[in-house]
Amino acid sequence: MLNKRQFVGALGAALAAPKAVWAQPYPSKPITIVVGYSAGGSSDLVARKLAVGLQKRLGQSVVVENRPGGNVIIAAQYIANARPDGYTIFLSTSAPYSMNPTLYRKLPYDPETAYSAISVLCHVPQAIQVPGDSAHASLRDYVRFGRENRGKLNYGSAGSASQSRLEMEMFNTGVGIEGTHIGFQGSAPAFVALMSAQVDSVFTDTSGSLDFIKTGKIRALALASDQRLPSLPDVPTLAEAGFPDLKIPAVWFGLFGPPKLPQEIVAAIAAAAREEMGTAEMAEFMGKFGIVAMQRTAAEMGKLIRQDAQAYGAVIERLNLKLD
Repeated sequence: MLNKRQFVGALGAALAAPKAVWAQPYPSKPITIVVGYSAGGSSDLVARKLAVGLQKRLGQSVVVENRPGGNVIIAAQYIANARPDGYTIFLSTSAPYSMNPTLYRKLPYDPETAYSAISVLCHVPQAIQVPGDSAHASLRDYVRFGRENRGKLNYGSAGSASQSRLEMEMFNTGVGIEGTHIGFQGSAPAFVALMSAQVDSVFTDTSGSLDFIKTGKIRALALASDQRLPSLPDVPTLAEAGFPDLKIPAVWFGLFGPPKLPQEIVAAIAAAAREEMGTAEMAEFMGKFGIVAMQRTAAEMGKLIRQDAQAYGAVIERLNLKLD
């Protein structure tokens, strides 16, 4: 039987090393990937495909949970308040941390500290798109018409403060034309309006319009990308279309974690995601939707967010867009 001194010593030793005795290796339970948009969009598609791969690589169930609303504010706030244990992660664009700080007068999270960067996964090339029967056969034709007929072009977007609107404004300013904005409640109705020639153009990703482009209902004039898409080999880049100095930020998807996520967990998730995104199966899947791998480290991710914040912030301030 232990005497009092021996008992106290044994108890102290056990309490002093809880990690060695009781800690569970990561991951030891299901993981949730939060998406800030409704099911069916490009971010949701990537998240669900990635979840299958991560489940195999990490040995735990991985599920996707959609938390749409408020320009991704709802999902970003949820991540900001989640436990930093690696079981709740966030697949998103940079918007909650690059666009929203300038767009909103007040946010329920600190955009500089409300997340842990894990890894950039891929990007969705943006393209300026016109109706399939548009008189503008090329980007030069479109720009020439806009310069000679100032104010006569209009363009659709997924909303007044959407990335598609901000990027079109960057394009218009860059080529020296004006356009009247017509906002819709999401990309789908904007594409419907484009196909029926209710709007002259949209500047948005190709994931939702790929089939329409291939069938001729929509014509893509140029890609805001360094390279052509294998799925759209006949669509030139902005540089190839005659505008090499025009730079539009890439819309990319990355994995974020709650604040203060331990580095060993960041490394484990990033490694598994990097391996999965590099598979031929994932490349084939993304190619069907015009999505391209764009792997970057956590440090590079932070740099991208700052660059995006500068580019989008300048347009938001010029347009005097402010939301409560």
